[in-house]
Amino acid sequence: MKAYRLTGPRAVILAAGFSRRLGGSKALARIHGVSLLMRTLRLCAACTALPPLCILPPRAGSAGRELTALGARVVVNRRRAEGLSSSVRLGLDRGRYAAAILWLPVDLAELEYQDLVRLVRRWCGARRKIAARRLGQAASARGGAPMILPKAWFGAAAAVRGDVGLRELLAATPTALLTLVPLPSAELEVDTPADLTRARRRYARGWGTSR
Repeated sequence: MKAYRLTGPRAVILAAGFSRRLGGSKALARIHGVSLLMRTLRLCAACTALPPLCILPPRAGSAGRELTALGARVVVNRRRAEGLSSSVRLGLDRGRYAAAILWLPVDLAELEYQDLVRLVRRWCGARRKIAARRLGQAASARGGAPMILPKAWFGAAAAVRGDVGLRELLAATPTALLTLVPLPSAELEVDTPADLTRARRRYARGWGTSR
């Protein structure tokens, strides 16, 4: 087992949203027969040692039972109408004893194992800093998910409200306290039916078949 798995962060999969633009559950949307939720679970389980936490909506049904059988910890968000921040607070509460939390949106259809490992390794080299996906270039670069939040930042993260998740926290963090990592496979987010179609077509052409 790799050292970073033993000493790395605990993964929290954010999958309790309403998926209004998609018109159906993002978590259960399938690409090549595998749901986005299951694909994300497999990725984080391969690079973290602690059981992943999956934030799901009420009445998750068979999805929740399947995740539990695979060793994940299911956390039901009954206050998801308050926005993404409600899932962040749940993840912080259930993962409060971890050295850091790896936040993973469920809609990154093309996220690759190698990119996720790169993010974890970079955080292991600077554990006091937030490690996040690089958005943009040079001086205009900013951070986004996936991201790893060290324990020292849990209090600030718990104060977020609304549906912006941790974006405001990242935007307010001095660049000296951030490690920004290029993650090319995290570019496609499945927000609309067109995004889902694009991801399926790209998979059929061979994208992301390594894991």
